[in-house]
Amino acid sequence: ALIPEWQYSTRKIDHDEKFLYSLMREKGVTFSSAPQSALMSMRSTLITVITLWIPLIPLMWLLYRQLSAANSPAKKRKPNSETVGFEDVQGVDSAKVELMEEFLVIHQLVVGI
Repeated sequence: ALIPEWQYSTRKIDHDEKFLYSLMREKGVTFSSAPQSALMSMRSTLITVITLWIPLIPLMWLLYRQLSAANSPAKKRKPNSETVGFEDVQGVDSAKVELMEEFLVIHQLVVGI
């Protein structure tokens, strides 16, 4: 008994068996089915994993770098220990005078003097 040498491997297409079988019989093709070997199954799984994850690894690395850099203490701004008061701002005297005038006007309107 000759053991056939498998040259092709195919996948089952749903709802296409009748057409495919009749076409193969019409053309005189001999066919049979055999389960996929464990090695071929592992190979196809490995190929799928490689084709999916290899392109995603650089993207995941960039995303990790962006997220870790955003939360790093080195990147956060630390507040200055210097405090700026009204005396440090130029033109503060005239602003104080204008603010006092506005306050007096509002106070006179509210109190009714």
